[in-house]
Amino acid sequence: LDTVTIQSHNNFVKLKIGDDEEEEINAVVPLITEKDIDLKPYLNSKLFNVLMTFNVMQNADTLFMNAYTALLASTLHYLLALGEESQWRNNLIDKVHNTIKLLYGSNKSFKEYLDLLVEKPNIAVVTEHPDITSKCEDLSKAIMALYYVWKEKIVEDPEKIENIFYHILQEYFGRAYPRDNEIQTFFHLENVDALEKIDFSSEIESIQDKYKNPSTMGFYTAQELKNAVSNEIMTNNKDKMDEEIKVTPKLNFFYKKSFKNNLITLENIFKYFTGKEINKEKYILYLNHGYSYSNSYERNTKEVDTNIPQILKKVSSQLVSQFFETKRKEQFELLWKSIYLSLIHI
Repeated sequence: LDTVTIQSHNNFVKLKIGDDEEEEINAVVPLITEKDIDLKPYLNSKLFNVLMTFNVMQNADTLFMNAYTALLASTLHYLLALGEESQWRNNLIDKVHNTIKLLYGSNKSFKEYLDLLVEKPNIAVVTEHPDITSKCEDLSKAIMALYYVWKEKIVEDPEKIENIFYHILQEYFGRAYPRDNEIQTFFHLENVDALEKIDFSSEIESIQDKYKNPSTMGFYTAQELKNAVSNEIMTNNKDKMDEEIKVTPKLNFFYKKSFKNNLITLENIFKYFTGKEINKEKYILYLNHGYSYSNSYERNTKEVDTNIPQILKKVSSQLVSQFFETKRKEQFELLWKSIYLSLIHI
């Protein structure tokens, strides 16, 4: 297989690999060994990176100096994420490692990025910022650097490796989940029947007494009064709701597969480095943090809220509000109108 074959098929070739399985190929990644060290000047040249840019983007008029590095990082990411142990996989990982070491091991900018990842992993995963010399356009770059410091034993402390990886995971949540979906869409309300059974009618009289004279309460429109009455009802039933309502994560929303980086691949990579499972409680923390800060630099310089019960309580409150706006909207409207009409006829 060569680049000509791939280019002639619009950067997408399927090959049968046996057992009725197929493998999809969209680029050729040259890998070198110690015996190819004489090629190093060529592999670091602009000419080679023009070829690699064309290899990836089908554009001969563009020079992307990190094209080959990006290919290596993506290849390594794919291999680490496979999950299943095999000699074929280990051999390819070793070849990618040798290529990285021979080409970039003594490179000043690469070494500076490794140092940044080890000393300030939160800064190393920032996409771009005027005060930071490095960029992390894709998290496969950080994963490749983490693999290198782990493999070369630059970092031998397992807890340090975990800490660096969790910074990568935190940034993944900030990048992967679009904010056109509210955070509560990732959670499910339990015990919905408890909300169905809450009887608001008994509160009509007490609320009417409180709002006998709307003008003294500072209301200028019916909508303002309606909002106040709605908040009153929700507040009066808050304790009851907090006791009975529970939220659980919707795992199908968390495990999106539309990205090269996704939770399945990241869990496999974490296990490759540590031999352990990821602490899934961090998914809730990082999702909440990502929704709190849309900017990459802010996400990685602000402290993460680790109070899971408080986060779930906030989500629960949002879901309950949604519930009443949809499932019990008609009943809620009748109650509101009853109060409103009694007030305007005082």
